[in-house]
Order: sequence, then structure tokens, then C-alpha cells
Amino acid sequence: MRRPVAFAIRGGRTVPDPPSDVESPLDRTPSRVAGAVMLLPWAWLTWTLWFVCDDAYITFRYSRHWAEGLGPRFNVGDLAPVEGYSNFLWMAVAAAVERLGASPVTVMPVISAACGAALLLAVGRAASRHFGLGVPGVLAATGLLGLSPAFAAWSTGGLATMPLALTLFVVFERLVLSDDARAWRHAAVAAVALALLRTEGPAWVVVVATLAAGVRWLRRDTLSTAWWQPPARVLAVVAPIVAVHVGWRWSYYGDVVSNTARAKVGLSADRLLRGGKYVLAVTVNLVTPVLGLLGVVAAGRRWPLGLGVLTMALAVPAYAVAIGGDYMAFGRMLVPGLPYLALLLGLFVDRAAWRLAPVLVVLGLGVLPGLGIELAPADVQQALRYRQNFKGLQSEHASWQFMARNGQIWSTEGRILAAGTEPGESLVTGAIGARGYHCELVILDRGGLVIREVNEIDDHHPALQASPGHDRIVPRSFFLPWEPTYLDFDIEPGGTSATRLAKKARAFGTGRWKDGYAPVVRKVSVDERSWYLLLLARQDSPADARSVWERLNADVAAVTGQPLDTLSAPLDDDLEVDDTDAAED
Repeated sequence: MRRPVAFAIRGGRTVPDPPSDVESPLDRTPSRVAGAVMLLPWAWLTWTLWFVCDDAYITFRYSRHWAEGLGPRFNVGDLAPVEGYSNFLWMAVAAAVERLGASPVTVMPVISAACGAALLLAVGRAASRHFGLGVPGVLAATGLLGLSPAFAAWSTGGLATMPLALTLFVVFERLVLSDDARAWRHAAVAAVALALLRTEGPAWVVVVATLAAGVRWLRRDTLSTAWWQPPARVLAVVAPIVAVHVGWRWSYYGDVVSNTARAKVGLSADRLLRGGKYVLAVTVNLVTPVLGLLGVVAAGRRWPLGLGVLTMALAVPAYAVAIGGDYMAFGRMLVPGLPYLALLLGLFVDRAAWRLAPVLVVLGLGVLPGLGIELAPADVQQALRYRQNFKGLQSEHASWQFMARNGQIWSTEGRILAAGTEPGESLVTGAIGARGYHCELVILDRGGLVIREVNEIDDHHPALQASPGHDRIVPRSFFLPWEPTYLDFDIEPGGTSATRLAKKARAFGTGRWKDGYAPVVRKVSVDERSWYLLLLARQDSPADARSVWERLNADVAAVTGQPLDTLSAPLDDDLEVDDTDAAED
């Protein structure tokens, strides 16, 4: 017996929608080719915006230590392991890459980009298969992704953003949109990956399963299986796996949630306000996400599947608001919501070719912010500024440049630190990713990602005076009881004059001798270049530290081979100690 079909209202008349997972003339080659066409601009934009952000190196350091048999830990030694990553499965894959002798810095962005291509094609297939959209609608849906700088930038980046977006969409498509009797099995596999990919992954599985139950209940008279069975089966598969993972986390890290959640997430009115600014600012800066809202009415006409799409399109930014936003470029936290905005835009265009032309024009303009051409007025960007401690970063492209440049600079700094220090020595610093990955120092993290004790104190900065993810930054003096080997560092090129080096060394703050710290200068060679590494190093006693300060000029002259006159300033006990991080900028 042929099963009944759902109905939709189009142009004032009621017509049947193609049943879910039933081949229709609109689900053939033309629509599929239309979706694949958008891989071309996506590939170009992805190559243009290819980068690896500093946070990715945090995960990669865990992966390297795990591959070396030391366990998934950031610091090796006496410190208890702390879960300073939020992407367990991604970290495990990177560990396998390390074990095979490859570099995760190279391989993981490629895997992420493959997930981006797969997601773009999956959205085009869903638009055609489940909503019966023709070539114009599929082009509009995949165009929102293929021409999106945000989607392209986070197709790389080194983080699990795109794998998360892909697995989330697969679970949604298989549970909410599909009525294939075997779809729940595919959804279960994707849901397990989703639950292990990110700390919030299990919550997303519950959200989609609950949404699926509601949508399937509304469709219960047309379904081939009981409305509750697929979501219930998926939850039954995922729940014990998540329980095992949480149990392992507790036994190994001594906590039931990742330390990153404690370091970065907190609920307050200020953070909600900042999260709202974050969503608005990214939307204004990137322009095209608002196009998805054109499909809201069309989603109502495709009841109840359209309701599922609209719910997810709103759920992702709602989550971003709840956690207070994110400082990273191109709205990283909003990227998993783009596939649902894309489907909404496709529903708006449908088979109306006359709507496609203006939509593609706007989507084309949306490429410009990814190339550094800002469309949003500067005063609007300033009004919505949410990166409070990054004064010059209003635009998303400026933020991307900042992140890409820092990833490269801090990688070089990490190699210089490795050349000028010994494994097992400790360093206090704020940016810990690339610096930590390229050396084997014990990193005492001012932001508390890998040091649990930082998160046991009150916020150092009120939420609206910092950028998302940087609310807890402790001064270096916080770690004085830990007796770190190095309290601070700076780096100068090999051609720097002895006088400048002496002045830079003094910038660490003369008052530090009272804490037992004094500057030392070491010359190292990295990347076929010579560098001077300035370290604020611990001495045996305050008296020894004062002696090092007093002979600083002579030490600098000995390292550089250049004569140096008198001290640029006398040793002054009353000089104010600089407790910011000189190397963080």
C-alpha cells in the first residue's frame, strides 16, 4: 500500500510534498549538480582564509603527549592532568595522526575542510530530497554556505567546528527530516561522534532528539515507523557511551566536565548582553546570515519539517547568547547554524528563478567581508563591539588576520623557547597554544584553561570589560607560590643592539628582584635566524636576583659581544611592577 504524503500550501493552493526519502524528478541530477557547483567558490574562499588558530595547538599538545604514551595531558610532570580541551574525539584523531608520524597542524585542517565540503553537499541533497526544491532553491541554499566567509574560514582553523556542524546536521537530517526505516542507525553513529566531539555535544544530541520526537509526533499519521522509536533508539545508543566517557573523565581528570567549560562559561546578565551583541555584530558584519530569515514564512508552509529547520536556526545563536559569545573571527559559534539558515533561504527561493538572482547578488556581496572589504558602518561596528580588550578588532576579517598572524608568531616563539630553555622548566604565560606545542615547558596558564586553580577564584575581569573566553585572566604574581622557573619572557631579533636589549630586559619590572626574579639573556638560532631570548628567571634568593639586576649590562654585553655603557636606570625598589604579559600582544 502506498503511504500517504504530507501537504504544503503554495501560491494559495494545496499540493502534496514529496514523501521523505522517496525519489522524485526534482531529486535527480540537475539539483545535485546545482549543489556541487557551489563547491567552487567555497574551495577558493577556504584556501584564501586557510589558517590554524592558537587554540588548536592546545588540543594538538594533548594529542602529542597521548601519542607519546604520556596520556592526554597538557603538562607533563608532577601537576595533575587537567582537561584543557573541549573536543575529545578531535583530540583523539589528532593523536592518531601524531602516532602515524604526520603533523596534526597540516592534517587536521584538511580533515576539517573535507567535513565542510561534505556538509555543503549534504545541505543541497536535503533541500532537494526532503523539500523537493528545484535548481534555484538548491543553488540558494548551497550558495549561502559556498559564498560564506564564516563557513570557509572555519572549514579549517584547526578546531572541531566543521566536524561538529557536520555531525549535528547529519543527526538532524536523519532524525527530523528522514523517514527511512534505517535512518536512525546513521543518526546514532553521527550522534556518538557529536557527543564526543565537543563538551556540549551530548546536549545537542538531546536537543535534536527532542525536536525529532516533536516533529515526528506531528507527522505520526504519515510515518512508516512509530514516531518515538528513532529518537529513543539514538538516545539509548548514545547515553551509555557518554556515561563511559564521563566516568573516564572523572577517573583521569577528577571532574565531570571539561576545565574549558569552567574557564570560559558562566551565566550572568552581563554575559547574556555580550552574547546578544556577539550575534548581532557577526550578523551585521557578515550581512548574508539575515537572508535565511526570508524563509521563515516558507518554513511555516512546509509544516512540520520547516518547523524543525527554523528551530535549529534559532537554537544555535541562542546557545551562543547563553554562553556570552566568542572572541574568534567570523562567528565561530554561529557556524553550526548556517546549514539551517541555508535551508530556510532555499525554501524562500524554491523553484522561483526570479528570486534567485537578487539572492545571489546579496550572497556575492557577503563575500567581501571575507576579503577585508567592510560593508557595515564603523559606528555600527563600534556600537556592537564585544571584543572589549581587543580595541582595534571590530571587523571579522581584522580578527581573522589577528588570529592567523598570532598562530604563526607564537609558533616561532614556541620554537625559540624550546631552544633557549630545558624541558620540564616552567613558564607563566597567557597564550599557551602554539607556544606550548612547540616546546616542552610546563605552562602555567594565566587564563586557567590548563590550570584548575585559576578557576577557583572570582573573575579577574567583569564580563563586559573583557572579550568572550578571556574573562578570567590572573596576574603573573598569582603563580609566585608555585615558584615557576620563568615568570615572563620577551624575544628580540639577533641584530638588536645591546642597549635596546638592556632596556627591554628592564621592562620586566625592577621590583621583581624582591620575588627572587631577574632577567637573563640567551642567544639562540631558530629558523636559520638568530634571536635573543629574554627571560625573567627565578634565582636562589632575592639577594641573588638583585645581584643579577645590578650586573645586567655586563651580562648583555657578554651575550651580544657589544660594549654597553652605564645602566640605563638605577635599581629602584619603588618602581611599579608590571604584572601584564609583555609577550601577549
